[in-house]
Amino acid sequence: MDPRKSSQAWLHFERIDDKPDSAKRKICGNVYKRGGGTKNLLDHLQRFHRVVLENGAIATRADGGPGFYEENSPKRKALDRHFLRMFAMDYQPFRVVEDDGFVQFVKALDPRYKLPCRQTISNKLLPGLYEESHKKESSGSKARGANYRCLDFHKSRPLLGGNRSLRQRG
Repeated sequence: MDPRKSSQAWLHFERIDDKPDSAKRKICGNVYKRGGGTKNLLDHLQRFHRVVLENGAIATRADGGPGFYEENSPKRKALDRHFLRMFAMDYQPFRVVEDDGFVQFVKALDPRYKLPCRQTISNKLLPGLYEESHKKESSGSKARGANYRCLDFHKSRPLLGGNRSLRQRG
């Protein structure tokens, strides 16, 4: 790499011959002033293309889009599962995803994880997790046989009032 072009910004911008104080974005084609350095260029990448600086290197998708996990990637699914567990264990309201402090906290933990909105949580993620859990549960009950179903019946049956108790058959 040319020593004058050692900044990571030059992976995403190209010099303009007739305008030495400007650079052109390779993906979007916009022209930006560089003012003698590359700070403006790097700021543009972070602000408009959600490029994340990690250990001095720029991480972005080849098409210039945001560097988020793909929806069906194993990492995204694992993070979604842990996120849903938080709601189940801590009784958090879904609106927590709209709180600025929480959004900034998650972004600091993993900038590539895009928080789902409340509607996605309630209409897609939770029903999907329920279906997955239900399939595991029903396949387990078939394997264990009638004894399991009997125990499951008693476990889910509400106990009424003081004199009622479960009797064991001997």
